[in-house]
Amino acid sequence: MPSASSVLPFSETVPESSTGLRVRPYIPGDEASLVEMYSAIFRERSLAEWRWLFQQGPEGPALIGILEHDGRPVGSIAHIPTSVWVDGRRLRLATGCDLMISPECRGRGGSQQLVETFLESDHGFDLNLGHVNDRSGHVFTQYAGTVQLKRARHWIRYQDRDERLPASLTRPLRVCGAVLSGHRPNLTVEDLGAPGNDVDDLARDSAGFARCIRVRDAAYIHWRWSEQPDADWRIRAVRDPRGTLRGFVVIGAVEESAGRRGVIADLLVRDYAAMRALITDAWSSLITEGCHSVTCTYHDPRWWTKRAMLRSGFIPSPKGGARMACGPLSVRAGDAVGRLESWYLTHGDTSI
Repeated sequence: MPSASSVLPFSETVPESSTGLRVRPYIPGDEASLVEMYSAIFRERSLAEWRWLFQQGPEGPALIGILEHDGRPVGSIAHIPTSVWVDGRRLRLATGCDLMISPECRGRGGSQQLVETFLESDHGFDLNLGHVNDRSGHVFTQYAGTVQLKRARHWIRYQDRDERLPASLTRPLRVCGAVLSGHRPNLTVEDLGAPGNDVDDLARDSAGFARCIRVRDAAYIHWRWSEQPDADWRIRAVRDPRGTLRGFVVIGAVEESAGRRGVIADLLVRDYAAMRALITDAWSSLITEGCHSVTCTYHDPRWWTKRAMLRSGFIPSPKGGARMACGPLSVRAGDAVGRLESWYLTHGDTSI
């Protein structure tokens, strides 16, 4: 693994701007300020989660730029290195996240400074992909040349009444889900265990599932789901009679004000039958754990995947999934990365 100094996006501190803001590289010790800032702006984050996300990834630590004012951190930008298949070529993907500015320093162009400094650096990435809101989406579109993709498909199936919705709506949706999923696939679903060579084989073959798809190899799956602090994800799998891995699903639950919601966090399958078996098993497992509904962000360009979701009792959510943005950072990426129909996306891609 490269040393921390060798992977920093900025070789030296960028001179202070007229607004009193400057961009410098992350240095050990900044994490306490970054965790405090993130927790105040977004949601509570632990130091263990920060270290897992930005220092322990399978392809090395994240590239982090710090926005500074009067000698203290007031903002940041981070890019986590992973791999992605683009038209069958394995490229280097920057998963962008944690673009944030302290409230007292907003409106001074700090986000632009962070983005432009990253782009002008020797970052070594071919493309970037990240979840955006209105503010960050505008910044990346204007200064980074990224494209805001349409929302990925987000699916839901109800077990109990959702108190946020009228009973006249959720009851027919529950009945519809039960009817559609009446026939269960006759395939055995079991716990995957530690991701190994069979996951690597499936990840290699997934280059043919979509023009653009993250490489979900064993190292990535272990880091993303098995090592994540303060989380309890299960990985379930289907194999053929010879033992070849046909697909796996990652499931878990989150506690919300309305109760316990099940989440299908990741899904990688070779065929329709394996997908039906995994989705049906995920639903049964999560409902047994007391979930009132199960959601699944899943955007897959293969023609049969929408049918598999519907036949498993899931319906598209009218709000859609997270808003994503993507753009090329080298000529190797090409134009396909800027079109949603090129992408295979799950909750794991849209939730960092």
